[in-house]
Amino acid sequence: MSKEPVATTHYELALPGSSDGLYLYRISSVNSANIESAKSGVTFFAVPKVVTPAAPMLQVRPYKNRNEDNTTEEGIEVKVVHTTGEEPAGYQLYRTRKRVLGNDPGMKGAPVLEHDAPEWMDTTINMLDGTFYSGKKITESTLTRSWRPLIYQAVAVGKADAQRGRISGESEGSTTEIAYFPPDTPPTLVNVSNSGNAQSKTVTMTTNAPFDKVDLGKTFIEVYSIDGDDKRTLLKSFIANETVRTTAALVAPTTAADLAQLPKMQHQAPNLGTGITSFSVCIALASGDVIIRIIDPLNRASEIRIEA
Repeated sequence: MSKEPVATTHYELALPGSSDGLYLYRISSVNSANIESAKSGVTFFAVPKVVTPAAPMLQVRPYKNRNEDNTTEEGIEVKVVHTTGEEPAGYQLYRTRKRVLGNDPGMKGAPVLEHDAPEWMDTTINMLDGTFYSGKKITESTLTRSWRPLIYQAVAVGKADAQRGRISGESEGSTTEIAYFPPDTPPTLVNVSNSGNAQSKTVTMTTNAPFDKVDLGKTFIEVYSIDGDDKRTLLKSFIANETVRTTAALVAPTTAADLAQLPKMQHQAPNLGTGITSFSVCIALASGDVIIRIIDPLNRASEIRIEA
């Protein structure tokens, strides 16, 4: 390994990481008269093998379970199974609510569940052709309901065996799967304040319906006039994410030109902690009593009546 004598007491060698061979080493010393000693005993060394499993299969589905005490448990069921190669030691699960480019699990932050977490349960995925794959599952029943998606990905972790020189490695990431766990009740609609003048009124309200663009659909706000027989006439329909975003409520207009453009609507940025959005609708008092109705992306509605 060395044609020239080594003056120090250590020597570094670079070995190929993919090597499956066993390396044997012996050393000798040379004195000042250039006479070589007898060789030492043999030292054995093998390059540790990194056990890298195949990328797992990931399945994500909503679930609902009726408990023994007659309560309903809802959440997301996540199954991760291996479809080929050696069975892994377990799986690391990644979850985020933010879409990211690429399929690298590391872009989704730290894993929400390590491969040896006690929450993992044995499971199988049965295919239509009769094939079944074994793996692990987790049921997430404590998630916060939100209109934002839940984005999942998993990696398999190889089995380590120190005595055999096997080091645990990680597979490539599974496919990215998306699930939704939206609010399970109709949207809230709260009349916060009313203001205006002799010709118009501005109604400020709050709601938990989404005003940003979401995958599940759009939020609509409809304004109806009501006649003496409580018959409704649609004055205007707004798409929430297409309305103007501002920092203040609408100012009630006074000119004939501005009054002719009513109803008008604008909204403020949603509270990131609560998901509540404040919005205001300006209506002409000449319209009489009105109904303001909000319809969430799942077609559930709430409404309030505003008296002129």
